[in-house]
Amino acid sequence: MMMPEGDVMRQAEVADVEAAAVLCKEFADDSVYFPLELPVALKEARELIRNRQLWVYYMAMPDGRQELASIVACTRTSENVAAITKVYTNPLCRSRGCAERLVRRVCEFWLKEAGRQFVVLFVAHENEPAEKVYNHVGFEGLRGRTAEGVEDWLEIGFSGT
Repeated sequence: MMMPEGDVMRQAEVADVEAAAVLCKEFADDSVYFPLELPVALKEARELIRNRQLWVYYMAMPDGRQELASIVACTRTSENVAAITKVYTNPLCRSRGCAERLVRRVCEFWLKEAGRQFVVLFVAHENEPAEKVYNHVGFEGLRGRTAEGVEDWLEIGFSGT
C-alpha cells in the first residue's frame, strides 16, 4: 500500500506529545474501563515517546497542514516478541489506510530491524474495524477464525517469550 505524497510515518518525537495525547485520550475514551483525562493522557504520551514506544502517522490535509492521523504503541516487548498494545486513528482520518500503513511499518521495524521473531496484538474481541486492519496487514486468528500456531492470548515477559 503506497503512502500518499506528503504523509509521514515515524517513531514519535517530543514535538508530537500534545497531538499524541489527544489520540491517547480518545483511544481510552472508547473504553468504559480506562478513560483518561487530558493531563493523564499528556503524561502517558510523554512516557511512550520517552521510551520510544510510540509511532505516529501524519496525513497531509488539503489545506497543507499535517494532521496526526494514527498512533501505534508497543509497550510490551521481550527478547523474541513485540506486542502492539494500542492502535488508534483520528476519526477525521479513518478509512484512508493510515492505520494499516503504520501497523505494517511498526511490524517491519520489530521483525526486520529489531530482530523479534513475533509481533502480537492486544485487541478486544469483537473490534471489527481493528480486526479488518490487522487482517489486511497479515495477522491470523482474528474474528473467530482459528489458525494453526496462533493463540488467543500470549503473556509477554515470561521465559521463552
